[in-house]
Amino acid sequence: MSFYGLFNAMIGQAGPAAGGNWWDLLLIGALVFMVFYFIVILPEQKKQNSRKTMLDAMKHDDEVVTTGGIYGKVTAIADQVVTLEISQGVRIKVLRTAIAGIRGKETKDGKEAKDKDK
Repeated sequence: MSFYGLFNAMIGQAGPAAGGNWWDLLLIGALVFMVFYFIVILPEQKKQNSRKTMLDAMKHDDEVVTTGGIYGKVTAIADQVVTLEISQGVRIKVLRTAIAGIRGKETKDGKEAKDKDK
């Protein structure tokens, strides 16, 4: 069966491939799923794991930025709540999941940045 015949069978058109082999359709479906998995699902899982690792590694006195763009210093960490000092004497509580990144620790690609001051 040719690709043209498989394509027609996939979109439901009758043609020279009418009554074709269902294994061919199964093979194309599997190939589409594999491409989708490697292009969409796998990179997203890696990104989620990297974010979880970053949030678990957050500690007292880290400088962080929230998803809302607020910069602050971590003063306390509870189970799901992080207390940030955004100015001297001004503290706010945010959800742990609202932390977008730790300043000076990571770059855009998730790798540790080197200190340029040294």
